[in-house]
Amino acid sequence: MMDGSRFLMLGLPAIVLQIGILHFRPRARRPMFKEPSMPTEVVDIQTPSGTFEIRVEVRWGDMDALRHVNNVAYFRYFEEARVRLFSAMGLDGAGGRFGVLAHASCDFLKPLLYPACVVVGMKLLRVGRTSVELDCWIADADDPRALHARGRNVLVCADGATGRPVPWTDADRRMLMRCFSA
Repeated sequence: MMDGSRFLMLGLPAIVLQIGILHFRPRARRPMFKEPSMPTEVVDIQTPSGTFEIRVEVRWGDMDALRHVNNVAYFRYFEEARVRLFSAMGLDGAGGRFGVLAHASCDFLKPLLYPACVVVGMKLLRVGRTSVELDCWIADADDPRALHARGRNVLVCADGATGRPVPWTDADRRMLMRCFSA
């Protein structure tokens, strides 16, 4: 262990580094959520339970310095699909309730280049008491079987006044089924 005089010679950044090294203990990694299965080949996303899909034009500003669509833009495309889903369900905040994103993940499968048009799709995996779990993907609009990204979102219905989760109503469940009908 180091004495105090040696810490003074190292300076603050070195102290942080030393503390980090001394106290770092790798932990066994346990997934908090069940990971979605990731395709390694072209897959057929369409299922009998139906999907909710939107088309999004890729903007020139979505590119990064490497001339492909930046990873942040993929999350924006998923966000746009969620916003349109909630609007179709009537959960746009006007009724005192809104949807909150509790979890978002994305696996980047294939670079997306400008110009392009993509289909952002969502499949309803689970409806809980206050939440829904969605399988999400981004595919080429000209070839919807060619995936660029695959992800998972968990959304929670929340009270606008308190911000606390509230149960889905029967009307919400009917609207979900209508939005995801085949």
